[in-house]
Amino acid sequence: MVLPVSVFVVFLGLCTQNVLSESVLGCGGFIKGGPLDLSRVEVELRSKEGNILKYKTDPAPNNGYYFLPVYEKGEYVLKIKLPPSWETEPSEISVSIDGVNDPCTKNKDLDFIFKGFAISGSIRSKGSDFGPLGVSLELSDSKRKSLSNVTSGENGIFSFKGVVPGEYTVKASDDRYSFESDTIKVSVQEEAKFLNDIIISGYDIKGRVVMEDNEPLEGFELKMGDLQSQTDAKGDFLFKNVPFGSYQIEPLISKSIKITPSKLKADILSHGHLTLETPFIVRGFDVKGKIAGVKSPESLSLKLLKANEEDVILKTSDRGEFVLNSVKKGTYSLRPVLDGYDFEDIVLQISGPSYELPVVQPTRFRVSGRVERDRLGFNLAGDLKVNFANTEGKVMGKVLVSDEGSFSIYLPPGQVKASVEVALEDRRKGIGGFAPVNHAINVKDEPISNVEFTPIKVSVAGTVQSISKNLKTRILLTSTDMEDFVFSTDVKNGKFMIDNVLPGTYTASIAKEEGDIRCWETPSHKLSISEDFNDIKFIQKGFNVEIVTTNNLKVYLGKKKNIELKKGSNTVCVEIENQNLEISTEESCHRFDVTPKSIQSDTKRVTIEAKSHKISGYIRSKALISDLEIQLSSRAKNSASKIPFENKGSNSHFEFFAESKEEFTVTPKAKEHLFEPERLHLSVENDCMLDSVIFEAREGVFVRGKISPPLEGVKVSLSDELYGFSDKSGVYQIGPLADDIKKGQSIIAYKDGYAFTSGDKHGDFNAKKLASIEVFVSDGDVPLSSVLVSISGRENYRNRSVTKEGRVSFLMLEPGEYFVKPILSEYEFEPKNHLFKIEEGDTQRMHIKALRVAFSCYGKISSLNGDPESGIVVVASGESNNCDNSEAISNSQGDFRIRGLIPGCRYKVGLMQSYEQDSKIETFIPKSASISVEAKDIPQVLRFTVVLKFPWTEFSLIVKDDQKFSPIRVKFSSVEKDDISIVKKEFSDHIILFPSVPLDPDTSYYLSAESLNEKFNVNQKAASIKVQANTTFQAVTLTLEKVESKPKAFKSNHFWLLSLLPLGGIAVFHRQLFESFYFSRMRN
Repeated sequence: MVLPVSVFVVFLGLCTQNVLSESVLGCGGFIKGGPLDLSRVEVELRSKEGNILKYKTDPAPNNGYYFLPVYEKGEYVLKIKLPPSWETEPSEISVSIDGVNDPCTKNKDLDFIFKGFAISGSIRSKGSDFGPLGVSLELSDSKRKSLSNVTSGENGIFSFKGVVPGEYTVKASDDRYSFESDTIKVSVQEEAKFLNDIIISGYDIKGRVVMEDNEPLEGFELKMGDLQSQTDAKGDFLFKNVPFGSYQIEPLISKSIKITPSKLKADILSHGHLTLETPFIVRGFDVKGKIAGVKSPESLSLKLLKANEEDVILKTSDRGEFVLNSVKKGTYSLRPVLDGYDFEDIVLQISGPSYELPVVQPTRFRVSGRVERDRLGFNLAGDLKVNFANTEGKVMGKVLVSDEGSFSIYLPPGQVKASVEVALEDRRKGIGGFAPVNHAINVKDEPISNVEFTPIKVSVAGTVQSISKNLKTRILLTSTDMEDFVFSTDVKNGKFMIDNVLPGTYTASIAKEEGDIRCWETPSHKLSISEDFNDIKFIQKGFNVEIVTTNNLKVYLGKKKNIELKKGSNTVCVEIENQNLEISTEESCHRFDVTPKSIQSDTKRVTIEAKSHKISGYIRSKALISDLEIQLSSRAKNSASKIPFENKGSNSHFEFFAESKEEFTVTPKAKEHLFEPERLHLSVENDCMLDSVIFEAREGVFVRGKISPPLEGVKVSLSDELYGFSDKSGVYQIGPLADDIKKGQSIIAYKDGYAFTSGDKHGDFNAKKLASIEVFVSDGDVPLSSVLVSISGRENYRNRSVTKEGRVSFLMLEPGEYFVKPILSEYEFEPKNHLFKIEEGDTQRMHIKALRVAFSCYGKISSLNGDPESGIVVVASGESNNCDNSEAISNSQGDFRIRGLIPGCRYKVGLMQSYEQDSKIETFIPKSASISVEAKDIPQVLRFTVVLKFPWTEFSLIVKDDQKFSPIRVKFSSVEKDDISIVKKEFSDHIILFPSVPLDPDTSYYLSAESLNEKFNVNQKAASIKVQANTTFQAVTLTLEKVESKPKAFKSNHFWLLSLLPLGGIAVFHRQLFESFYFSRMRN
């Protein structure tokens, strides 16, 4: 089998990474998202602030590649210039070029992705030229996929940005408004689109109708011209979709309603719904009602009741009609009264003139009658009751019978059955009950008074046919109407009888006795007794045997009986007596052990246990496999065997039996086929596993193809592990493989110096020998170096600098189109660019002539001590409008070069003004230098001196004490850190200077002083202060307080020390000045 797969072509003509020249740094990338007319696009390299243009270029027309040279490190912005309504993401890219870690130095593409065009439109109100803001609009494609959502702005204007060419639908949606058409179809090509207006059909006018107490009125109708509306539960009415204009609203009323005002004015003059401030007020109205379910409604008494008002007696016609006159919205009650009828008070929530009264009708009717208890001839011990139930048997009511035999109850309409209930103690005395057992009554629309009952008694009898003549049999008669009410009697000579049974429903059954294993054709009978019942029959069928099985199955008892058994214990009625009955199981996926093998008359229990279970499966294939083998290996038995199989169609079916808990591995094998899965591991439980072992057989496949024209040694790969090489005839083969390798799999062909494309058949390749382009650049007749040549084809590119001889070559190019563009600041080229179409193995040559159109000036920046200063931005500002500004940054040697100066222009060269530079530079000397540009570089070197601001803080300290020139110890230390701690021994009343520290308002220090004099008569306490480094200089004074102590003798031999103290003070002072000067030099 030859595998059809997709072909991945290896394109060696151009590298996929941006290969920058060794001498020119630059930033490049692609304009993506076409197809676009790229001749209308430019990419600019600008200064960080964006005000100075460094270089601009147009992208390659064949793939959108661009490249911008960068001649010095620094911060820049790449901006794309687009036609109106075009949009890319991003619109500009900021880069900080350090020559090491920036994306341009690392050859990373800086791409601009074309997002699409802008389409605009407006929402307009019908009758107006403008529309509302805040309407939601959705843009979706031809497949109804949502792409973008916006809302309308001022005057209803909206716009979608980033729309690529295609067919679209714009849909407006706003729950507040209705649209004549909310959808617009639009076709976007290469320019902006302004859509047709989406029209809002109108706005809603909302008002209110209320009662005098300001309660809302529901169901009230109004009209506005040809439109009509009705109030809701809140009394609100609504006219929808009303265009701009002026209107009048009037109520639709009858004579029975009083309302003010008679009409209201409504004006739609703005883009929004209108709510009327003035409501319609209803002063009063009439409501009609009707009585039903009563034969003579005119005789019914009807009262209208309302809280804190007098009751009103209503008149009722013979047709059952009545009227509530001049009522208002509120809560009322209707109270009907009539003998023999039961009514409930009706609560009326009258909401307005359209309110409909509910029909007044009785809920229950009186049912009365008599039970002839006096005909019994004696008094009953218990109460006598009459029960009433519906046709489903649900009890509707129960009433006691009086001593005279009368009863009365109110019941709802419907079919009812009445029965007399005799007390339990009277039943046991043999009182049979009363007839009819169930008295049918139809309750309609009037009282019933003729329900009567008379007393009855019955008996129940039957026969019992038993195979076992010596067993005692007892019959039970159990009431289903009364709990724990049971009659019982013994069977004598196969017959039984029970007397004095009350009418009702019963169950007749044979009582269960211990050791009785008989089974019966009908073990119980359900009886409904209203008279004597004498034909109940019980016939023994056989004896019960317990059969316990481990599985659901069917068994055969003898040759006749087929019994379905459930897993577990089963009770089976066996029709035998003193004879053997063989037990056999149906044909099953199990193999069983049966104990015992047959049933005797005294057998009480049989056990059926599954010992082994069938395992089956099949191998599915498209055709029969001639060399198929299926191996079965057992872990426990450490053995392997072949499983026989049967071919059914193209599939091979197999089966075998295994005992519970056995584990097997099934493995199919064939020389030219693969199986999924390769093998299956089985663990057998206590059940069969039918069709559970399934394999898919697939024919092994090969990937074959050829290289045209024939080419030997081409490596053709599916992956790192799966590959082959073409022979002398160009033919290759990879395999055998699984056939599912074709899903998403690509074939890659590779050989140095060649490019490959897919052939006419899957797996075939067309080989092409790669071509080259040679470029020569000259300025007049002199070769020009430092020119960067960019070449781009398809989706790839190369950038290379020409040699000293002005030449550069691009080798190993695939046949096709290539866009060649020279790049060098201050030069124009002829031709500006060129699009080559090269054939297989071609070498194209191109001569590019350069013309210098701009020039440079050079300079150097140093500090006061002559050291070079790097990172200073200088700018050449043109003195006329046609002289564009240009800038440069000083390098590590302090040198700078300002490029792109136009001949004939005068410039002032000075410090670029920015917050960053102003914050660190104190003075720039001189402030500027004027230059005039001719057709050559400025010969003299511009020299500038920069004075940086002093970012340090200095502290001075004077210590005061009472004993002049006493030696003291001073200490200067950091609060937050331990890295600064300076200790000095000094004399008081002199200025003490400390080394400078960084200017930082958030950093604090301690200054402290203590006396070292142990021989004078006085001691001083230590003094300290906390200071912040928030100014460039701080003078601090500390005073040592005097502490009295015992006087000590003054030794004369110390007097010579006093004469040396002034000299020591002078030496200390000069040492401080030296330290200050030394630390200052260290900082610089």
